[in-house]
Amino acid sequence: MPKAIPRCVLPLWKAFHNGKTHLAIGIAMKALLKGYKILFTSVAQMLHQLNFGRADNSYYQKLDYYLKPDLLILDELGFKKLPRYSADDFFEVIARRYETGSLIITTNKPFDKWGDIFTDTTMALAILDRVVHHSVVIQINGPSYRAKDLKMKGGEA
Repeated sequence: MPKAIPRCVLPLWKAFHNGKTHLAIGIAMKALLKGYKILFTSVAQMLHQLNFGRADNSYYQKLDYYLKPDLLILDELGFKKLPRYSADDFFEVIARRYETGSLIITTNKPFDKWGDIFTDTTMALAILDRVVHHSVVIQINGPSYRAKDLKMKGGEA
């Protein structure tokens, strides 16, 4: 069994489409080669599964699924505002993984905009408090990777 991945959070954020997910997958591949258990999912998919878990009485089983891996990668936080019940579920995952498992979050929103995602500043601050403690924040700047070759009328994309 490999040594534990350092218990840190790696929020990857800044602009759209500039390699955050690609970088997260690269880190996951390295961790897999070293024998770590990895789970990659979008924030929307995780919250959808947890919400269904409430309906079919499998919530805690599904919650455990997201708590068990050595590294949990949550992709695409911030593309949509979360309803209160989803924000509560997101907090539950973050709070339970806090100082027990590693986490990568990809997001297009800087921390000062997380209140917009969770529609509750108090909830956002509670999540951020746990996310930034022991974390390495990588801010990626630059143009969109997907649109790098796209030419628009009257100028560059």
